Amino acid sequence: MHITGPGGSGVTSLGRALAQHWAVPCHDTDDYFWQPTTPACQLKCDAAARLALMRQMFLPGPARALSGALETWSAEVEPYFDLVILLRLDPALRMKSLRTREVARYGAAALAPGGAMHAASREFMDWAALYDLPDTGRRSRARHLEWTAGLKCPVMELDSSAPVVALQQAVVG
Repeated sequence: MHITGPGGSGVTSLGRALAQHWAVPCHDTDDYFWQPTTPACQLKCDAAARLALMRQMFLPGPARALSGALETWSAEVEPYFDLVILLRLDPALRMKSLRTREVARYGAAALAPGGAMHAASREFMDWAALYDLPDTGRRSRARHLEWTAGLKCPVMELDSSAPVVALQQAVVG
């Protein structure tokens, strides 16, 4: 199962909750997309390296959950999906969630003007704000909808303003 959607919509939280419910591993695409750095998410892995890592760490297992975004590099992984869950969330709520996450991750001082993460966080937030615009040439709702329309497995779209437990129940029945 793959859970995807915009940053700040609860993709990782729902992935972890579903994985825990079914007692299966949960992986996140960020662990394959980004090289391990401190702070995180600074250097991308090239496509060949991330797919090789997925072949080694993710694909061989039995049932599992994958949270995150991989629509631009998913062809090799798509045949393993039994279900894709696409989350959506009001942009204002999503951006508030992302800001809260940024503060929790880096601290308010690091995000303040002149702080160590100010510029990187501002760039990330500006990028994330583009998700709901029509074709931005980046990860967007339009791209997610286009990608999910071409999948061979079932796709479930959920409004993630509901609590995680309600979203989990919507999936598991």
